[in-house]
Amino acid sequence: MAHESATPNDVLRQAQTVGREVVALRETVRGAARTMSHRIDVRGTVSAHPYRAVGIAIGVGYVLGGGLFSRLTSQLLRLSVRVAVAPAMRNELASLFRSSHEDVFANVQADERSVQ
Repeated sequence: MAHESATPNDVLRQAQTVGREVVALRETVRGAARTMSHRIDVRGTVSAHPYRAVGIAIGVGYVLGGGLFSRLTSQLLRLSVRVAVAPAMRNELASLFRSSHEDVFANVQADERSVQ
């Protein structure tokens, strides 16, 4: 199997083509970023809600920094589930208790009426 060797001119032309494609890609990305920035109105959102913007930036940095699969994240997730689920469980149990208590009370009243 014979290989054709590239001449310096071929290499130069290929490098120029790649360079033009990189410049075109950079301009496309810049244009897309400008379009997204205008649609989202980043500056307006940040000035209207600065604490939310800082929180989002911290969260994105944490995830991009590899914190998503860390021990701290798993502990925070467990804690947040407990905090979020505990009140819901308490309310559900209270509701069940109330409904069963009302059923028992209604049965007792019905029994008392039947005895009289």
